[in-house]
Amino acid sequence: AIQFCNLSGRVTPKKLFTFAKELGKFAPDIIHTHIDGAIYACFYARTHRVKMVHTLHTAPNAEFKPWVRKLMALFYRCNKAVLVTVSAENRKLAKLIFWILLLTKI
Repeated sequence: AIQFCNLSGRVTPKKLFTFAKELGKFAPDIIHTHIDGAIYACFYARTHRVKMVHTLHTAPNAEFKPWVRKLMALFYRCNKAVLVTVSAENRKLAKLIFWILLLTKI
């Protein structure tokens, strides 16, 4: 069963570990994220060698804070995460910001 984990508000170490503990209960092969869920998934994906798929709904500079953009760019370039965009415009912006090849979903 898929559990919902409310991670609203500020990112904290407690939330990172709570999220990792919940995911560890069923050990996923892949994690699909949206918006701020990527922050938590990066931590889990790195420590458990799980690949991420992130759906970008808005412009990358609107969806992510600067430090998160840097973190996600590292994951994309190291092939630890795959970015899927919902529009051609977001795909163009993401290419400029992350310097990667993208899958596009429209």
